[in-house]
Amino acid sequence: MLCLRSVESICRFGDLLFSFWRVLLLAGCVTVLTACGNSLIQNTQSTEYEPVVESDTSPEPAQPIAVEFTEAELLQWEERSFAGHTQYTAIIEDDRSALKATTNATASLLFRRQRVDLTATPTLEWSWKISDIFANATGSTIGDNAHERTRSGDDFPARIYVVYQPGILPSEARAINYVWSSREPVGEHWPNPFQANAKMLVVESGAERIGQWITITRDVRDDFKRLHGIDADTLHGFAVMVDGDNTGSVTTSWFDYLKFTNGVTGNTAALQ
Repeated sequence: MLCLRSVESICRFGDLLFSFWRVLLLAGCVTVLTACGNSLIQNTQSTEYEPVVESDTSPEPAQPIAVEFTEAELLQWEERSFAGHTQYTAIIEDDRSALKATTNATASLLFRRQRVDLTATPTLEWSWKISDIFANATGSTIGDNAHERTRSGDDFPARIYVVYQPGILPSEARAINYVWSSREPVGEHWPNPFQANAKMLVVESGAERIGQWITITRDVRDDFKRLHGIDADTLHGFAVMVDGDNTGSVTTSWFDYLKFTNGVTGNTAALQ
């Protein structure tokens, strides 16, 4: 029988590791939670959980996954707010289906609960575009005290977030946050300042390519080995985010598509 004694006190995006864990768990345990009654109790002083023994009833690993951000597709995504709401809208941008995301000193994300077999489809590819960065070369826009590696500067014009959850405890979760950085060079990485189990990895940087569609390709399984030292065979969810709450920033970014493949062009299938 499952009884959650407390729920995490989530203050920032890095702690989405806990949120993903909770969503995955609840997806397979609705009837158990009903039997427990009001077993989900918020406790801002504790992040401990009673161990859970439950079978994994989340969807089986899918075929190669391709996401186009249409209105119908967005019905499969869930929003998680940290500070107000980033505005996410499915639109046509440059003759393509796209997700428009606007932050006005706000922070919320969209996430999709979906298993991805990284042994078969380890390659993640997506296309994104931003309208602005959050700091110029000297950092005068957001101030030198708002460095992106700190909590006060943990804002990015665009993010893609992937989560590996090998067990039932939130402390077991590991994540990678692919970011378009305002100042850090491509290839730099560091622990998220709110949650060390999430690693930040810069895959695009600066203002040089503002207003252009940029395609990024990553070997997610290899990135988990390099950044976390683990062999992640399955993802359990992924997210997109544009946030400016910590720095009071305002910007709009767009995401064109997102797909997991085996690295061979065209080997994708619609998300089920």
